[in-house]
Amino acid sequence: MTPTRVTHWPVITISREPAAGGSTLGYRIAERLGFSCWDKELLARIAEESAAIDSVLATVDEHATSKVEEFFRSLLVGDGYGQDDYIQNLAKLVESIAKTGAAVIVGRGAHYLLGPDRALRVRIVCSLEERIRRLMARDGISQTEARRRAKDLGARIKTFMRHHYRKDPADPHHYDLVANSGALSAEAITELVLGAYHAKFGARSRAAGPQKSDRPREGPPRVS
Repeated sequence: MTPTRVTHWPVITISREPAAGGSTLGYRIAERLGFSCWDKELLARIAEESAAIDSVLATVDEHATSKVEEFFRSLLVGDGYGQDDYIQNLAKLVESIAKTGAAVIVGRGAHYLLGPDRALRVRIVCSLEERIRRLMARDGISQTEARRRAKDLGARIKTFMRHHYRKDPADPHHYDLVANSGALSAEAITELVLGAYHAKFGARSRAAGPQKSDRPREGPPRVS
């Protein structure tokens, strides 16, 4: 008997603390599954729909500059770009990605927009001291500045989530899996996420290989 071909793959959402490595893990997981990954791509698409500044978004990655940090702050506190516009466009885009499936969505509270039945919801955490060390090494800044950035961005994200979703992003009950990137390697966390994905969605994630998507996919080259 020929197995039924799977045509829809539920998405994976990744919430993360600042500098916990969630974006890097998102691309790694997407690469392993052959999924698209939406991180800076998500913001770029929202920008296209909202006439935001493409030149700023082009620099958004794990090595965020101060200019990009200010852009994120403007989204969180509503400077120069309405929060309502941002949330409306975000919700529409996340819904479209979820309907297409076969995607990893990093940040932006996507797990709140989709709920527990439509995604594997992952949270990446790491101790504050380790995140401070990472920011110091990555951005070449002092310990004092790294601590300020980590706490400031974390507080702003928490305020944003509570305002728009009425949720605390640090509450572990909102996730299917919480992993500590300070205690586990990226490889170990990737395997945990893949195992949880198969466990949650069963035959749907095992019956056939993931379908190719027309969504953008970026990340490290596949290792043969």
